[in-house]
Amino acid sequence: MTEFSALQNVMLIDDDDISLYLTSRRLEKEGFAQNIIKHESVDAAIADLQNNRNDINKLPDLIFLDINMPRKDGWDFLEELKNLELAYRAPVIMLTSSDSMMDKIKSSRYPNYVFGFFNKPLKVEDIMALIHFLKSKSISKL
Repeated sequence: MTEFSALQNVMLIDDDDISLYLTSRRLEKEGFAQNIIKHESVDAAIADLQNNRNDINKLPDLIFLDINMPRKDGWDFLEELKNLELAYRAPVIMLTSSDSMMDKIKSSRYPNYVFGFFNKPLKVEDIMALIHFLKSKSISKL
């Protein structure tokens, strides 16, 4: 990666172990994040965010969120995220196997939360697009 400092913390929320593994490996290989926080459920991710809500060094810089999960899905996560009082609210990237246009339309209901929509598996081109986005928006905790 050229002229890009790895993000400190990236959170992955996905109920599929293989997807978690593949996404984390891709991010590691591309030097995208120093620390990858993995959660297999919405409840675990929300609890983690709640527990670290005031510690900016433990909150994620970016969240990759799957849509289709049992019990609570990605939409449930976004609704719960709205109600959290966090020292820093990371942009969310929907990372899903869904190719439904309705999901893309629904994600537009969260303009201050969802900043991208990628299909699994995460590709190098997706990471390059994210780097460009992060640089252009100057998204930073500081």
